[in-house]
Amino acid sequence: MCLYEAPIRANDNCRGAQLLFVDSTVKVVPCDTLTNRYATHQGTSVAPNPTCGFYGGGDVWYKTVMPSSGYLNIVISEYTSQFAVYKGTCGSMTQINCVTLNGNRNIRDASLAGDTIYIRVFTYGNEEGQEFFLTLYEPRFPVNDDCANAIDLSPGNAVYSNAFATADTAGTAPNPTCGFYNGADVWFTYTVPASGEIKILKKNLGAGILPMMQLYSGVCGNMTRLQCAQFNSTIQFTDSNLIGQKLYLRVFSYSSSSGGSFGLCAYDSVCKGFTRYNRERFMCRCDDIHLGSNQVLTSNNKYTEHYKAADGSDSILLYSLVEAPTYAVDAYDTVCLGSSYTFPDSTHIPIVNIPFRQISYFETQFGCDSVVTYHIDTFSIYQNNIFDTVCSGANYITPEGDTLFAVSSSVVDTSFITSSRGCDSLSIVDLFVKPQYYFIYYDSICVGSDYISRSGDTIFNVMASFTDSINTGHTPYRCDSITTSYVRVFPVFNALVTDSVCHGDSYTFPDNRTINNLVSNVIDTSFFFTARGCDSLIVTDLRVNPVYNIVAYDSICRGDSYTFPDNTSLNNIDSSLSYISTLQGKSSCDSLIETRLNVYIIDTSITISGGRLTGNSMSNTSYQWLDCDDNMSIMSGQTGTSLITPATNGTYALAFENNNCHDTSSCHFMAGVGIEENQTVRNIKFYPNPSNRNFTFELDGEIDGLLLFYDQTGRLAFSLSVKARNQIQVTLPEYIGYGLYYVRFVGGELDYSQLLLIKDNR
Repeated sequence: MCLYEAPIRANDNCRGAQLLFVDSTVKVVPCDTLTNRYATHQGTSVAPNPTCGFYGGGDVWYKTVMPSSGYLNIVISEYTSQFAVYKGTCGSMTQINCVTLNGNRNIRDASLAGDTIYIRVFTYGNEEGQEFFLTLYEPRFPVNDDCANAIDLSPGNAVYSNAFATADTAGTAPNPTCGFYNGADVWFTYTVPASGEIKILKKNLGAGILPMMQLYSGVCGNMTRLQCAQFNSTIQFTDSNLIGQKLYLRVFSYSSSSGGSFGLCAYDSVCKGFTRYNRERFMCRCDDIHLGSNQVLTSNNKYTEHYKAADGSDSILLYSLVEAPTYAVDAYDTVCLGSSYTFPDSTHIPIVNIPFRQISYFETQFGCDSVVTYHIDTFSIYQNNIFDTVCSGANYITPEGDTLFAVSSSVVDTSFITSSRGCDSLSIVDLFVKPQYYFIYYDSICVGSDYISRSGDTIFNVMASFTDSINTGHTPYRCDSITTSYVRVFPVFNALVTDSVCHGDSYTFPDNRTINNLVSNVIDTSFFFTARGCDSLIVTDLRVNPVYNIVAYDSICRGDSYTFPDNTSLNNIDSSLSYISTLQGKSSCDSLIETRLNVYIIDTSITISGGRLTGNSMSNTSYQWLDCDDNMSIMSGQTGTSLITPATNGTYALAFENNNCHDTSSCHFMAGVGIEENQTVRNIKFYPNPSNRNFTFELDGEIDGLLLFYDQTGRLAFSLSVKARNQIQVTLPEYIGYGLYYVRFVGGELDYSQLLLIKDNR
């Protein structure tokens, strides 16, 4: 028997929960090993017991902050290590998830974003602890995780995944009838073809999951189950009643909340094949893996990658992630004393004076760090001193055969001679440079001129800059002296400038002379001396562009719109006018266009004489009388300036046409037609007459219609809607002036008119 004091874990209780951070990448081999060995039981006063895994105590606690997306994936390495997830605080907790014999769980809950959640790890069915890895990271959920975001399943085959998918909201659809549904579902839509034949093929491409599928009719929230495929790979049946309908396909994992890759094919004839290839990928301890848009994590240390083969078939690569080995070895090398040494990891030692040991780190073929300990020993070297001279600018050959070119100053050169042990022995040359004199001159001339060099030679018609060097003799050290002349040739400018101005403008030429009021083309020559004293000239070819002034005439009808040459538009023009447009020609010179616009005006006045309406008589004018009471209908035969007595009392207007211009008068009342007949029918009366704006209107029976008052020109002055029985009192407004008016009553089939005198009774 052995008795010892077991260590107490700091996170053995909720309040000591260890903080874990959520990664944006997946840890292939986590760096830190966790354990629940020697852990004790946490009472229900802190948190309710886990509802899965036959909880028996021995739990440890972790906490993390939920990502802002509300998405979290929790992966635990050991099959018998279980965990429950809680929200709230220690002493007031609610379980939101519990995982049994499944090392991967997705949580998708936007309401938890930014909240602290707790993870309680224990061993399946007992309180004994064990070591495990725990990885938290923010996954990418499938876009079709919900019924409302179902992907259209077009004919043909494709690879999909339900990794990180969650269970759909309760009430969306009844649970599938096969496969022990446990969440992790994704949704597709399928439109039934004209044949009514439904054929959908599924293929398992992942590892450790079996895809199931349930087919529904209806809409999200109101669905009917049609067929469920568990271990058979195809849903196939014919139903003409479903032709053209959109069905919903729900794919989930057999009795699991974890997902993986699978293939689907909706087809009319034959589906292309699905292929899965298994690969190993070696990763270093603590490395991260960034999952791309076509990569899906299926389980701890496994992920899938989709690709399309050359024949159009969808395939999948299943990678098993393996921890790659690292190494620690010793290596031995020698170096000559005083030399430098560079290690394979690029560490550089500039001078080695004594034997030493160096540790270097490098990557293996799998990219993992390994350690090499280098043991460096040293060998001796030898040295010889040499004194020599050379003329300045001459070349010198060193003892080891190297050439020093154009030596211009004293130098100490070290030559290396390899010894029997491979170490360089040194020959140090102390080289004295004897002076050689150099005379340098800078001259300049104009292009095309002659140049006399310092040797007395003449160079004719020089067109480009050049350098002239001559040997002027030996120095006291018997070294040559050199005279060098740098001759720069400056240009002479002869330029042609083409320019233009508008007629009447001024122009300033390159020599600052100005000519005003230009009316014709000019060719002018300007002479200059450049800054270097070389003559130059500029010929200016100046073109004078014309300016135009134009008068244009046009005509429109009164009230029309008109657009002028400069695109200015005027609307509802009622009088003649003159408008000037300023336009820019191709030569950028302004031209003026004066538009004189004549407006044709039709006089639409109407006169009333002897109870007859007469319009204004004009030459080249046609006339047509219109019935205002009949929606401005044309009155047959009424085409003169005067209205021939119509069949009934009413209001009438005259339409004019002159010079393709049209206008219509206002409506005027014409009375005196059939007055006696109307009066006798219903015993109609207006009294008193004359009146002082207050009078009585009387007839036998119902009064239901409109009273209309017209002045002596036939224009409507006042109207009043009336409804009574036998009689009604009427008061005219103050703006109705004194004078003679036609009063007209229109109601039902009754149209009655008479004269009414309004006078001042004060």
